[in-house]
Amino acid sequence: MADEVLVFAKPGDARQFFIDEGGKLKCTQCNEKYGSSTSPTRMMAHLAGAEYAKAAGIGGCKPVNTPGNVLKSVERRKAAVKFLQGSQKEKVAKAQEKEVHITVNGTAAPGSLHLYYNNNTADAATMAVVMFLLENGIAFNVVRSPAFFEMLEAVKKAPVSWKGPTYNAVRTNLLDKAHEHVQDLMSASGVDTEVEIFGLTVAADAYKDATSRQIIGYVGNTSNGSVRFLGSMSTEGESQTADYLFEHAVKVIEAVGAKTVKAFITDSASNEKGCDKLLEARYPWLLHLPCAAHGTDVLLADIGKLPWAKDAIDIAHQIVVYFRKYEWAQALLREETKKGSKKELVLPGDTRFGTALIMISRVVEMRADLESSVRNKKYLDHLPKTQKKGIAPPPSPPKREDSGRCFVASKGKSPRLRKPSFKSVIATPSHEGALKPGLVVPSAKEKAAQMAKTVRNNALDDDAWLQLEFLVDICKPIYALLRFCDSNKPDIGKLYYRFSMLLVWVEACFGDVDKQAVWKEYRTASLKAEHGPRYKVTEEDLFMPSIVDAEHNSCFEAGSIKAALIDLITSRWNFLHRDALGAAYCLDPESWGHIISHDPNGEVVLGLNRILERLTNSAEEYVEVRLQWLDYKLKMSSGTNLVMWEAARKMPAHLWWYEFALPKAPELSKVAMRLLSICVSSSGLERAWSMYEFIHNRRRNRLRATRTSKLVDIFSNMKLVRMKARKAASGLEGLPIPWMWELDGKEDEDVEEDEHMSEVEELVEEDDDLEMLLVD
Repeated sequence: MADEVLVFAKPGDARQFFIDEGGKLKCTQCNEKYGSSTSPTRMMAHLAGAEYAKAAGIGGCKPVNTPGNVLKSVERRKAAVKFLQGSQKEKVAKAQEKEVHITVNGTAAPGSLHLYYNNNTADAATMAVVMFLLENGIAFNVVRSPAFFEMLEAVKKAPVSWKGPTYNAVRTNLLDKAHEHVQDLMSASGVDTEVEIFGLTVAADAYKDATSRQIIGYVGNTSNGSVRFLGSMSTEGESQTADYLFEHAVKVIEAVGAKTVKAFITDSASNEKGCDKLLEARYPWLLHLPCAAHGTDVLLADIGKLPWAKDAIDIAHQIVVYFRKYEWAQALLREETKKGSKKELVLPGDTRFGTALIMISRVVEMRADLESSVRNKKYLDHLPKTQKKGIAPPPSPPKREDSGRCFVASKGKSPRLRKPSFKSVIATPSHEGALKPGLVVPSAKEKAAQMAKTVRNNALDDDAWLQLEFLVDICKPIYALLRFCDSNKPDIGKLYYRFSMLLVWVEACFGDVDKQAVWKEYRTASLKAEHGPRYKVTEEDLFMPSIVDAEHNSCFEAGSIKAALIDLITSRWNFLHRDALGAAYCLDPESWGHIISHDPNGEVVLGLNRILERLTNSAEEYVEVRLQWLDYKLKMSSGTNLVMWEAARKMPAHLWWYEFALPKAPELSKVAMRLLSICVSSSGLERAWSMYEFIHNRRRNRLRATRTSKLVDIFSNMKLVRMKARKAASGLEGLPIPWMWELDGKEDEDVEEDEHMSEVEELVEEDDDLEMLLVD
């Protein structure tokens, strides 16, 4: 065209394809017109394609970007792309030199990392991901999550026009879809197959969230120790009666399948007991069990209330509080621990079982460090200053009493009226309602000095250390039982025997020779089962503290400590005992040889008979089960192979019945498999509450209860799905029942380690430092 005027001077440049027509810039390919102030970069983006045009906020040239167009248009597009790439390099170079702003989606973005990287390079994408993690405070471990890699792969395959999910979509529709997707993954992972064979143990417990809202949660324990979150609900403003709890428990049970639920675990509240009775009436096969971990923890708490134990706890607590309260004292102790135990003092927490015993054991372990610290010159400088003899204290200012007010005389002036301080008033007992001038209240510095003196006296007192050491030693088997119960493993068949050994332990520590022999045999067998048959048992492993010496040192009446311990253990066992515990003890193949010796009153066999009658559907089936039980007890037709009895020591009891006894005793095996796969603790729900607190915390406290329940469901159940996937990748997918029945330790790596941990975090972290308290 004769009237075409080139906008740009360089001939052959891609910019020559725009002409000036009446103050407008017109594209020679599509005849689109733009303002004369349109930048060259935007005009080239118009020719380069939809991706470049969209980024520049301008429409794309359809003829140039239409497939099958003339070669000239394709060349023009390539030229435009080449121009844009060169322009971008120049832009980045200038930005690096001058640190100027660059545009992101047409908007100035100061300080963006794109100043240093080309938008089309892998470095830019990496830094964008890193900045997303850092700006939102996300843990570094996220980049090791399989979900992170799955997300990146999905983003790579997404179309260029994809913008990502919106805020409202994520919290509503997409959250519901994700929740349904996780349920499908749970079904495909094989959890339902395990539940169909062995059943599911449901645990319920109450919890207060970050906003003090009352929540009731439910989890299901599978036979391999996995915990499945079943949901939670808010009970705010509701009266939690037995009928109310029963109504919601029925909904949970029916949702997972009533026939698959074999046991229901709750705490000891009266409304929970009433709910359990209603559940057993509706579902006759459903067994109610109290939480064994909570019961054992209450036993430790009861022991801590005994006079001699309470004195020891107070001494240890005062030492720990002082060294953790004052920075100089803590620094001094850490200097000593670098040369000694290399440990840290811990305070008891509210969310951890046996925390007082953990605190005392750590104090005993750090005895040498504490003694060295209180003998240090720096520590002595903080003790109360002693006043030299012969020097009278400075005279106090004259005071007189007048209707509860004090008159203080100033030098050279008449007395002035002053009200007594609040501390002096509350420190002085009033007489007939009249306020009296208070006694001298020690200052904070004086209190700290007096506390330092008390701590030093206790740290250098041999009798105090004897008290602490005796409390730790006498409670070791109880704490070991607590650790045994604080698990998701189906070890119901071991609980009866282990709890009965606590009475043997007390009698052995009191000097009973026969009980000492029984305890040493039990302890030796436990250690060899734990560490292998070649483990050499030492005298330290078989050490038993002397209750007689402890009573003598504490000036208690002979036999008082022993009687108190036996009473507490017996009363706590009466609270925990159910027919199911005795029946599981009978059916556990590992306990076959000593059932009669540990059941002189027939309590165990009687409980078994009641459970068998309850779990059978007819009189004929009950008779058949009793006959199979007789064969099992006599080791006749149900098992004459020595290999199967040796395997009973090395594999879970319910899997033993599934593997060896099911073909020969099908009716009894079904009862045994269902009973021996029960978890006796609601610890899985306590861990679910930790996940709940991780999601619904003080900062993120506006989530509704229903939405939070879905988030916790996805968060916890996806861990279970990932664990199943790892087991399948390890070659275990061919087994009908997973043999790896412990949760994978990698699941705890989501929490970042910090050397400045809180008191509760220190106790929640289970490391090798606490293994000294384990005896079994």
